[in-house]
Amino acid sequence: MRFSGTLSVSDKVFSQTLEFTVRSLKQHGFKTIAFIGDSGGNQPMQALVAAKLNALWQKEDIRVLHIDDYYNNNHQIEYLSNHGFSAKQIGGHAGIRDTSELLAIFPDGVRTFALQDYSQSTFLKTGANGDASKANAILGRYLLKLKVEAAVKPSRYTQVTKNGMI
Repeated sequence: MRFSGTLSVSDKVFSQTLEFTVRSLKQHGFKTIAFIGDSGGNQPMQALVAAKLNALWQKEDIRVLHIDDYYNNNHQIEYLSNHGFSAKQIGGHAGIRDTSELLAIFPDGVRTFALQDYSQSTFLKTGANGDASKANAILGRYLLKLKVEAAVKPSRYTQVTKNGMI
């Protein structure tokens, strides 16, 4: 909650929100429910809730998927590294990746005056790291494509079929 505009809930409230959303969807007949989150802080709780509900419903034809590859294993960093960007330029928050993605889908949501190089900044002071000045919509469309491809890759669903869960 260091930065203005930040909204936050505790892990307990977040996990309960996920769990009861899934329980509602199950009640309405959904058989496969997927968590796809775009925040590193949410990944552990999504995985925990998916595992809990899969264990609870293991004899039913219900699956709760935590699609962590969308966020964690999407090959964006490798792509940018292979195209000459340093780790500091890539950053992790409000840098080239996040900003390019937003420019691709909602350019009006980007404060253009803030498109700066934050690679030498202290995250705790700015809330950003990486070089947002290198961001663009074309790159954002490709980075989003990488995320979607990672989320829907066939090997993920083979694993689900074998083990009953991810």
